[in-house]
Amino acid sequence: MQHHHNLPGLFPSPTWASSSSPCQQGFSSPSTAPPFAGVHYAADPNWYPDTGATHHMTSMSVSNPQPYGGPHNVYMGNGDSMPVSHTGNLPLSLGSSNFSLQNVFRIPSIRKNLLSVARFTKDNLVFFLFAPDFYQIYCLRTGRLLFQGPCKDGLYPLSLSSMSTVPHALSSVHSSLWHNRLGHPSSSVLARLGSTLGSTLSFNSFCHNCALTKSHQLPFPSNHISASSLFSIIHSDVWMSPTLSVTGFKYYVLFTDEYSRYTWLYPMRQKNEVLTHFRKLVAMIRTIFHSSIQYLQSDNGTEYVNNAFSQFCDSLGIQQRFSCPYTPQQNGLAERKHRHIATMARTLLLTSGAPQTLWAEAVLTSVYLINILPTSTLNWDTPHTRLYGHPPSYSSLRVFGCSCFPYLGTNVPNKLSSRSVECVFLGYSPQHKGYRCLNPNTGRVYISRHVLFNEINFPYKNLQVHTNSASDHFEFTLLSNRANIAPPQAILPSSVSSGPSPPDHQIEQSALPFRADQPNDLSPRLQSNDPSSHSGENPPLASLESDMHSINLVLPLPSSPAQLPSSPPTGRAPPVLTYRRRHRPVAAPEPPAQSTIDQQPNDDAPPVITDSPIVAEPPIASDPPSPVVVPPPPLPIPAPAPPPIPADEAPPPTHPMRTRLRDGIIQPRIRTDGIVKYPIPKALLSVINSMEPTCYTQASKDVNWRAAMAEEINALLKNHTWSLVAPSPSQHIVGCKWVFRIKRNPDGSVERYKARLVAKGFHQQHGIDYGETYSPVIKPATIRTVLCVAVSRGWPLRQLDVKNAFLHGYLQEDVYMTQPPGFVDSSRPSYVCKLHKALYGLKQAPRAWFQRMSSFLLSVGFRHSKADSSLFIYQHGLHTIFFLLYVDDIVITGSSDQLLQTFIDALGRGFDIKDLGPLHYFLGLQVQPHSNGLHINQLKYAHDILKKHDLLLGQPVSTPMSAKAVLTTHDGDLLENPTAFREMVGSLQYLTITRPDIAFAVNSVSQFMSQPRAPHLIAAKRILRYVKGTLGHGLHFSPQRQRAHLSAYSDADWAGCPESRRSTSGYLIYLGNTLVSWCSKKQPTIARSSAESEYRSLAHSSAETTWLGFLLYELGVHIPYPIRLYCDNLSATYMASNPVFHARTKHIELDYHFVREKVALGSHQVHFVPSVDQPADLLTKPLHKQRHNLLCTKLVRPEPPSLKGGC
Repeated sequence: MQHHHNLPGLFPSPTWASSSSPCQQGFSSPSTAPPFAGVHYAADPNWYPDTGATHHMTSMSVSNPQPYGGPHNVYMGNGDSMPVSHTGNLPLSLGSSNFSLQNVFRIPSIRKNLLSVARFTKDNLVFFLFAPDFYQIYCLRTGRLLFQGPCKDGLYPLSLSSMSTVPHALSSVHSSLWHNRLGHPSSSVLARLGSTLGSTLSFNSFCHNCALTKSHQLPFPSNHISASSLFSIIHSDVWMSPTLSVTGFKYYVLFTDEYSRYTWLYPMRQKNEVLTHFRKLVAMIRTIFHSSIQYLQSDNGTEYVNNAFSQFCDSLGIQQRFSCPYTPQQNGLAERKHRHIATMARTLLLTSGAPQTLWAEAVLTSVYLINILPTSTLNWDTPHTRLYGHPPSYSSLRVFGCSCFPYLGTNVPNKLSSRSVECVFLGYSPQHKGYRCLNPNTGRVYISRHVLFNEINFPYKNLQVHTNSASDHFEFTLLSNRANIAPPQAILPSSVSSGPSPPDHQIEQSALPFRADQPNDLSPRLQSNDPSSHSGENPPLASLESDMHSINLVLPLPSSPAQLPSSPPTGRAPPVLTYRRRHRPVAAPEPPAQSTIDQQPNDDAPPVITDSPIVAEPPIASDPPSPVVVPPPPLPIPAPAPPPIPADEAPPPTHPMRTRLRDGIIQPRIRTDGIVKYPIPKALLSVINSMEPTCYTQASKDVNWRAAMAEEINALLKNHTWSLVAPSPSQHIVGCKWVFRIKRNPDGSVERYKARLVAKGFHQQHGIDYGETYSPVIKPATIRTVLCVAVSRGWPLRQLDVKNAFLHGYLQEDVYMTQPPGFVDSSRPSYVCKLHKALYGLKQAPRAWFQRMSSFLLSVGFRHSKADSSLFIYQHGLHTIFFLLYVDDIVITGSSDQLLQTFIDALGRGFDIKDLGPLHYFLGLQVQPHSNGLHINQLKYAHDILKKHDLLLGQPVSTPMSAKAVLTTHDGDLLENPTAFREMVGSLQYLTITRPDIAFAVNSVSQFMSQPRAPHLIAAKRILRYVKGTLGHGLHFSPQRQRAHLSAYSDADWAGCPESRRSTSGYLIYLGNTLVSWCSKKQPTIARSSAESEYRSLAHSSAETTWLGFLLYELGVHIPYPIRLYCDNLSATYMASNPVFHARTKHIELDYHFVREKVALGSHQVHFVPSVDQPADLLTKPLHKQRHNLLCTKLVRPEPPSLKGGC
């Protein structure tokens, strides 16, 4: 009778669903009344959500009963019918949330209360989330969690007896504790460990921390294990952290064995350390497992693709395998391992409240846990079992980041001092059978076997404000009776002991995160390790039985043995060797004679005054003295830092160092207005035009820029772009900045100073202050076609510019922005701008502007072109206007000057339009009219490219590419600065808008953008040298004296690529004698014959000509059919005309037979042209000088002579 639907998978609750209270609108305040006040309960008081029910149905009494006017029977799923007595309303209270059931059908004979999901969500503005084990109800407006209930017997009852607005408690506290200990594994993994841990574990509840940290995309299909033995295939990858760890680590590299899925992880400071760690891994596998690696799978990162790495692998017979470019799925095992480690590490940090600077500790602990957790990939076996042959032990695991109390032994000041200090558990020591414990007050890290744990208390979560004590000041303390211990090296797995102490097997950690030889400013000194006293009762602790006779509290020693003290005399306490980061002296008042100030590593905590006398620090000698006693402070919640003392009021420091402050020399502080938040580095300022300021502070010193900013602000205020509102915590506020540019004429002279207020759109969040962002722009082929039609008809061409174009677009979302720098309202300085219209920099600004302009054009009689959405056409009788829109640049042409002027006047009444007169400079294209039509080139743009790359004085060449040039992906050295190469090639790609003669050469160098090498840069510079010798070349548009035909020349270079053996297609399309479209592109698949490659090129050219035919029809140009396609391959012409050579063409994709269909319909006709007369040959291969120059005369022409002066 009830239909229920489960979601295909459980996805986490939204991050904004942090409260269980109902939203403000649509729900009344929480009530303590029964769920249905004043009514009698049915036999089953629960309500069952039903997605197949159109109304709520119940046998209970309803309020405000009304006669039912519809059909008096309700039909159930099995065909039975039940009469409806009347309808009414019912209030429903679930937990602290109140809901309303409207238009409820009272059916006396019904035995279950059915809740219509459709009506409930619509009436109460909520939505359901159904998961396999529970369901949740969220507010549709605020996204808050309102109620949650369990799944029972395959149904989702809204139980009135057990209300809950928070995730259900676990069936056992024991399960929750193990869920935290094991790093928040999934319920299936935890269930598999039930027998191993000696109890039945069932974790069916919703873990809020897991939902926040483990959200991910849907997985790709699982890959089966292809390795048949250990170490046959090792997968590796490098991961970069957004935060520098406390020990200076920025990266880590992992190596995962495909057969056992065991992972070794090595933290790194630089990427070039990968080879060093790989050498250690290879040595460990040889020594411990007496085996060797056969294959290494990785991506194409330079840390793997280099001569040193290749030589090392070749010397050992290890074969490297690389994933294809832009195909990370081929290294999917390492990528998924990254995700697994990152999600677990995030969960550990979030659960414990630890700062992100401890990510290295969390990552190492995560890998340790992952290696001992069962996985479905191994049929629920563990990687540890696969590698070592016996199952791991879980008896020593504890919750990461919890409170712990290591035993300090005899290293305390006296017999009455505490024997421990409260620390934070940071994981398991890879070199000792002990735990790593961090004292957050002093920054010391202890390693001890004797540790008590309070696994439900997390010290970092108890801190009101996160300090950087544990992140910036780690102090390493050695309490050991062995003075000749070697410095710790990379940790490698070794044989596993059978004792219960942790770990029962070695962790796969590759390097101890805390190294004494790291490049930090450390100074050794002797200091005691005195624990602090604790007041109050101790919380319940989980003790750990131990059988060790010596304590190992320690960390790295200096790398040089000469720096180590010798063994202490018998009967004396071992020395305490401490490494502490030096601190900058801080001016402070003189302390009293009877007390000292013990400066803590925590910069945020105030100095702690003790009554202990100061003990001088003796130098390190071969026979160290007994430890000195300096009791550290207890573990309080850090107090806020004291206010800074002004420089002119600060007393002189008491330290012996001679400083300016000590001598009374005080430099005045230079205070800024705080507007320049992200200053540009000085290294970049050298490449920026000194006339263009980079921030408001620089621009405000120039009267021209001040006037430009005032003009911009006035335009914004006139346009009612924003209104000032009071800020609130619910607002997502984005920043803004000024951008300054000098607009220049084609001859390089200054046209005007332009200041633009730009919003920092990168602060926007999808779904909150922006949605769709796509905005169409006019195609280059459309521009050339319209110009050809206008020249042939003798129509005038006008150019327009919309001032502050984006400001005309209306915003659909609520966007809040800070007030502009330098123009803050003095009466309301704290207010923010609520944007009503779009602003430059917003992600949705281009789309909003296009919608505004297109709406206006459609309202005055224009229509969208179906061939190009940025082309608008107006046709009324004999009057015609073509409107080309490229963001804020507009080109219009029409049947008469008077018609265009009338339209421009109408457009100016709706927008702030600047009439630039006849078309002369558009999108970097210089348009030069002459007696025989138009000439379009990119002279200024090409000149700027040459100037940018210092090639203005270069020697010109006659061809853009050498006829014998062969570019490959492996020849030559990698470029140190690939960005310059990519900028150069990107600029050349835009230059091909008017230069088809360089299309093939630019396409060739564009294929090496990911890893450019020296030969590729040389080839790109050769193109620029060719451009220098042909600066004025461009397209020529002349009037068509007779009816124009649309014709295309198609060609292909079979197997032209020396590596992939793919062919290159090229085509030229002419409207009459004017070139309007062309293309040079490598084919996506390998052609088995030259006829096949030519046939595919024909298909591309027929598709382009079909589109151009549609465009010309919309422009009112009637071309004669069929369209002529010229090809220099007879076999391809036969294949296009009739289905011959079936055995040689049956493997060709169906879409390439598009040309055959067009020929059969009569819209196209294929003709043979000799290769010597094929102009498209220029787009498929590099040519010799004579051939290249001959074909160029059919494509481009030099700039016509002009009497107008220039630069």
